[in-house]
Amino acid sequence: MWTPCTATIGGCAMNNGFTLLEVLIATAIAAVLLGSSIVLGGQYLNNVAHLEAKLAADVVARNLAGRYRLQVPPHKHAEPVAENGSQKQAGYTFNYRITPTPTATPDLTQLTIQVTQAAHSTALRELIIYVPKPVK
Repeated sequence: MWTPCTATIGGCAMNNGFTLLEVLIATAIAAVLLGSSIVLGGQYLNNVAHLEAKLAADVVARNLAGRYRLQVPPHKHAEPVAENGSQKQAGYTFNYRITPTPTATPDLTQLTIQVTQAAHSTALRELIIYVPKPVK
C-alpha cells in the first residue's frame, strides 16, 4: 500500500506537480503553435477571397464573350470596336477591356477580353475569342 511522504528527511521528497520552468516551456510552445495557426488561417482566407474574385472575373469574361458569339449570323452585327466598361458580379465590381485585333484569316476578328478588379490593375482573367466579321 502506498503512503504519501510527510517529511523530506530520509530521502522522501514531494513531487506532485510541474515546475515553473516546465509550465513556461509548455506555454511558449502553445503560443508558437497558436500564432502559426492564426497566420496560416489568415493566408487561407486571403487565398479563398482571391480565388472567388478570379472565378467571378471568369464569369464576367465569358458573359462578354457570349454577347459577341450570339451575334450570328454575321450580317446582323457591326464590326467589333474597342470597348471599356464595368460590371458587377458576385459582390465585386470589375472593369473590362475588349480589344479587337485583325487576324490572318479575313473572315475572323480576334477579341481579347481583359477583366480586372476595380481596385487592382492586373488582369484577373484574360480571354481570347474569335468572332466572324460582318458580311458586307
